Amino acid sequence: MVQAARIAEHRGEATAADTGRIRALLEALKLPVGLPVFTAEAYREVLLRDKKARDAGLSFVLNRGIGDFSIVRLGDLSEVLHVCGIGG
Repeated sequence: MVQAARIAEHRGEATAADTGRIRALLEALKLPVGLPVFTAEAYREVLLRDKKARDAGLSFVLNRGIGDFSIVRLGDLSEVLHVCGIGG
């Protein structure tokens, strides 16, 4: 959820404050907020096998602020990985 919020923030659909609120809530509930450490290539391989991957893109559910969302297809996985802090 935090990574989706970061992507939404990068796309201008949410703010840094929204991402911070989501992170803080998950941390308060003792839920994980970070990603496991794998190479960018390992993430890319798994993402492309995901059931939401089609037609050279991957569907994401992104927040629009707090309380709203959109479903978007993102084709540039390199940018997604970069925004999520994954090298490559």
